[in-house]
Amino acid sequence: MPFINAKVTTTLSAEKKEELKAALAKSVGLIGKAETWVMVNIEDKQDIWLGGKKKDAASYISIELVGKADKKASETLSKAVCNVMENVLSIPSDSTYITIKEFDGYHWGWNNQTF
Repeated sequence: MPFINAKVTTTLSAEKKEELKAALAKSVGLIGKAETWVMVNIEDKQDIWLGGKKKDAASYISIELVGKADKKASETLSKAVCNVMENVLSIPSDSTYITIKEFDGYHWGWNNQTF
């Protein structure tokens, strides 16, 4: 059950949100996470500062995973997410920060149980 929380500076139409959601959900498939279990939250019109300067085009992506992602998987996911942000929203990769957090299945609940 990956959860992706995307915060972006740009204002997004419903269609652009759908495109971004689909592309982000597909990116976790590259590390073996089933796209059918992905939950995505998109927060547009965010104020983001990098290096003390307000950015017109920037993003922060937080990805939470049940299970582990080794270094290679994390690098693959980071590259894929940066590509999504560049291709879908024209946000350069040097203006995208990504965190990847891992959880043991018993720390993640769903449907009256844990994984």
